Amino acid sequence: MPTNPVVPDKPVDTPASTLRILQDKETGVAVIGRPSELGAAVSLRVTKVLDQSLMETVYDAYDIRLVDQEGKEVQPKGAVLVRLPVQTGKVADQVYYVTTSKELQALNFSQTDQYVEFATSHFSIYAVVYKSANESSELNQHPVTKELTSVVRSTEQPNQADKPVSEAKELPNTGDSSNRNLIFLASLSLALSSVFYLKTKKR
Repeated sequence: MPTNPVVPDKPVDTPASTLRILQDKETGVAVIGRPSELGAAVSLRVTKVLDQSLMETVYDAYDIRLVDQEGKEVQPKGAVLVRLPVQTGKVADQVYYVTTSKELQALNFSQTDQYVEFATSHFSIYAVVYKSANESSELNQHPVTKELTSVVRSTEQPNQADKPVSEAKELPNTGDSSNRNLIFLASLSLALSSVFYLKTKKR
């Protein structure tokens, strides 16, 4: 008797096949997201200012841009995961984003031994501000965006660090902020804007 032909199952996309990873080899900066979120972006353009110090506080600063096939800067169409390397032996105190109005915005982030990681939907200037040597050595751990994190983890090799992410939030306006912290934030915003403005002008 004739039998019905066996129809193979349709292939099912796995998380690994739906993610793209863009990495700048020179700086180690990486951006991870789905094609629908990264859009036309095919590579990163990263400018880094190393080992900066302001009011005895050390920080690393990055100007991160997504670039399409024609070399034009583009923005993501949704939230993506950003991974920034940290200095050996350092613990990040805060990660800041410089808005288009030159204001600092604090980001929720998580730190592994080698990276800080956070989620963003817009690229510009970012700064990793480190704790001083006499401050707590505990790594920052914040609530994560579970869906994006689980997808990223599924693409990692077993020996690679997890990828917790969190959404951006406004810098909290607390009444007990010291004058020194306020001065530092204002100075940092000015320094970042000035440094990268000059670099952009030279480009």
